[in-house]
Amino acid sequence: MFRRTIARRIAALAEAAELGPGYSGRVGMAIRMTREGAPNAVVMRQGRWETPEMVARYTRSEAAGEALKYL
Repeated sequence: MFRRTIARRIAALAEAAELGPGYSGRVGMAIRMTREGAPNAVVMRQGRWETPEMVARYTRSEAAGEALKYL
């Protein structure tokens, strides 16, 4: 299967699930892995990101949610 075909299918499923516009499979994967406590290096490797800053950028809403537990 080609990457574009997979991307279109993910987009169609995300739309059907009402996940909101701009849903990305890689971002969704990073968020889910972060929620489950995956090490940053594992998320980086899976998402093909070269820097931890990219993981932080895509999972920033998770960090904000975690901080709320302590407020």
